[in-house]
Amino acid sequence: MCTENVLVMEWIEGSKLTSLSEEVDQNEVKENLSLIKQALYCTLSQLLEFGCMHADPHGGNLLKVTSSTSSSSTLAYLDFGILATIPSTVRDGLVCAVAQLVFAKDVEAVASLFGELDLLESEV
Repeated sequence: MCTENVLVMEWIEGSKLTSLSEEVDQNEVKENLSLIKQALYCTLSQLLEFGCMHADPHGGNLLKVTSSTSSSSTLAYLDFGILATIPSTVRDGLVCAVAQLVFAKDVEAVASLFGELDLLESEV
């Protein structure tokens, strides 16, 4: 584990999800899109379910790792240097905000909720 004085690192061999071979292979595109979808689910799960998330999940921090024993690929997150902790009140508020937008299309209610959670300044 990492501490203030020790940083543990491991090399992970893989390719960026945004990288495609020179000849675009539709199977490769489909596989990469599937892994991007998995990354979205993982990030939302980290945010809403656990309240602790990788705070920098961009294309350079997500790798497609191809197994040496099978033809399938898995997703790898890199660089956990920035983590965010989200309080349960904010997580619950985000779920309520999405519900307000999806079901009621009430932008004012979402803005009000974000103000209550101190996610927006009151002047906005």
